[in-house]
Amino acid sequence: MAYIDLSNNGIVDIVPNWFWNYSDIYDIDLSDNQMTGLLPLSLKKLKNLQYLNLSNNLIEGGLPFLPRSIEFVSLSHNRLSGPLPHHVEAPYLYILDLSNNILNGTIEHLTCGLDGLIILILEQNNLFGNLPQCWPSTLRIVNMARNLLNGSIEHLSCGLHDLTILNLAENNFFGNLSHCWPITLEVVNLANNKLSGTIPNSMGSLIFLEILQLHNNSLTGELPSELQFCHNLIVLDVGENKFSGQIPYWIGESLNNLTILRLRSNMFSGKIPIRLMYLDKLQVLDFASNHISGSIPQNFEHLNAMASLKDGKNSTYQDFLSTNDEQYYSISILIAFKDLELEFTKTLSYFRSIDLSSNNLTEEIPQEITTLLALRNLNLSNNHLQGSIPLEIGQMQSIESLDLKMNELSGIIPKSLANLNFVTTLNLSYNNLSGPIPTGNQLQTLDPSIYVGNNYLCGTPLSISCSNNVTPSIFEIRDHDDRDKVLLYLFVALGFVLGFWAIHGILIFKANWRYCFYRMVDNVFDSIYVYVVVYIARLMKADERSN
Repeated sequence: MAYIDLSNNGIVDIVPNWFWNYSDIYDIDLSDNQMTGLLPLSLKKLKNLQYLNLSNNLIEGGLPFLPRSIEFVSLSHNRLSGPLPHHVEAPYLYILDLSNNILNGTIEHLTCGLDGLIILILEQNNLFGNLPQCWPSTLRIVNMARNLLNGSIEHLSCGLHDLTILNLAENNFFGNLSHCWPITLEVVNLANNKLSGTIPNSMGSLIFLEILQLHNNSLTGELPSELQFCHNLIVLDVGENKFSGQIPYWIGESLNNLTILRLRSNMFSGKIPIRLMYLDKLQVLDFASNHISGSIPQNFEHLNAMASLKDGKNSTYQDFLSTNDEQYYSISILIAFKDLELEFTKTLSYFRSIDLSSNNLTEEIPQEITTLLALRNLNLSNNHLQGSIPLEIGQMQSIESLDLKMNELSGIIPKSLANLNFVTTLNLSYNNLSGPIPTGNQLQTLDPSIYVGNNYLCGTPLSISCSNNVTPSIFEIRDHDDRDKVLLYLFVALGFVLGFWAIHGILIFKANWRYCFYRMVDNVFDSIYVYVVVYIARLMKADERSN
């Protein structure tokens, strides 16, 4: 028997011992079943075995030594436990996938005998200790995410000249980032570690880089301008760090393929660059919890991916998935949505979100934001936004979560808000809104707490009836800016009148003051007259002498 292929048959049974008695077998594929049992110690005796795929089963126990002839091993999504072999002598092995098990122990010497290894996937285990001491130069994909590994990664990738995917997320690595990066890299994910220092300028040489995820570390400094040369970036996620400085303008000028831009929970300051509004492929913009000030840019019409309802998918994102097998890397992004922090993976290509919450933004919400018809999440809460809610907000038919709480918004709630058929999370609390709450659809079914802190709102679901005219102006649309201007003009006019009569009133009723005042005016006039006459006479004499 040369090969056994019983994959994807729903077999619920123990792996029979006779499977391992065929010394001439070179291909075993039992993947995608529910088979149980242990891997035999005699596995090493299968001298001709080249392909072993037992992924997506319920196999338990430890990992025995592999035969020297083996080329492909996939034991992912099982219940394998215990330490890995201290040393594996398999020079022809090019794929080793042990992900999603409960393996433990160290891996420092695991790859020392795997000279031809191309793909190494150890994700989602309980492995600990330092990274391997030996790195085959042939490696293209390294995925060790979601383990307990630690130590420094400062010199990790210096000799891996063919590396395309590096995923070490969710471990305990510390120290600085490496300064040498293979130009072939397409994915770098070092998120959820304990890394510190700055992003090295050398990362700007990664011209093929599409995914850069460094979130939830302790990285500092500014984003290096060299990153603008990473023109193929689709995902830039550096949230939950200690980055500072202004949001770079070059992001909007050079990174035209950006789909996800996530800078939340840092110390960025200054204004939002207008050029960011020209990223027509952008579908997630998250600047929450920074120190950003100024107004929200108005030119939203260029954010095509957020505006168009023709195709829910983002083509750039789909291109990445089509050229990179999802079993080796799947994009995952944390997004604050509906008062929860959710992890988006496969549905990410359909999601559109803007989160500018917890900053120092001022002025009005731009009317143009209502043109983003595909937007599902809009969070502008905890700022200092003024003016009224855009009247056309009801045309944002895809909105599921709208959070405008803790601002200084005034005026009525637009009636068009009732047209948002999919909204399930709405919060308008702690503003200066007034008038009746719009009726229709599910607005009256939402918790009344979403309107708290607006003293002049009335109607269902509040207990305040709009028929009680306690406050005569409760139905008026007030523009606080116009009112402030009227008050300013009034005070200026009043000041002028008071100042004028304060001076002239005294002169009318005090004769001696009046004589002194006009005598002073005459003296000043005489002095000016004498000065001008003398000055003109001197000029005429000087002119005569020159002639």
